[in-house]
Amino acid sequence: QTLLPISIFLFSYSLFQTKLQLKERLLIFFLLCLAFFQTWNLEIPTRILLLRIWEFSLILVVFFIIRGVIRAAKAKKAEAYFLTAGFICICIGTTIDIIIDVTSGKNIYLTQYGFLVLMILSGVAISYRHAKNEKELSILTKDLEIRVRERTLELREKNQDLEQDLFFASQLQSYLLPKEHPNTIGIRIHSTYLPMKQVGGDLYD
Repeated sequence: QTLLPISIFLFSYSLFQTKLQLKERLLIFFLLCLAFFQTWNLEIPTRILLLRIWEFSLILVVFFIIRGVIRAAKAKKAEAYFLTAGFICICIGTTIDIIIDVTSGKNIYLTQYGFLVLMILSGVAISYRHAKNEKELSILTKDLEIRVRERTLELREKNQDLEQDLFFASQLQSYLLPKEHPNTIGIRIHSTYLPMKQVGGDLYD
């Protein structure tokens, strides 16, 4: 009973991708301490006192959750509407349970059905978030593929221009080298010029 509000609290913050501040962390730590104390063998008055403290702390939990839902709704996040519908079901069920309990002393446990609706709607919200992320990822992937294709074409064109420039440079360099060799009696002279690539930095004469 004590841990359930904590799980709903953390779930709502993770769904809206909201960072926990110091006050929220202190509230969670306080609720965990209450849950730990409940495991002890306590007297009835002490247990009732802890229950009243837990009920008061629920007001803070509900406040933080509602604040997160309102912020998410302002940011036009569809997940907020799913959670809002779930919390409304819980509130309606709890109100009816309290009225029936006060008037007849019975309890038809509509609050539990409200939690069930909230869990179902939470699953729907997670599925919606997943589908939305998949769609955004698909769009980003296609955009990246287009950019890579365009960049590849640019590099290919620049590479072709560079190859052509290097070809002209190699032709020019070959014309600068002497074609005739000295005619010396008793010695034959041959020359070979092999640059590492298309052009080199050396000349001879």
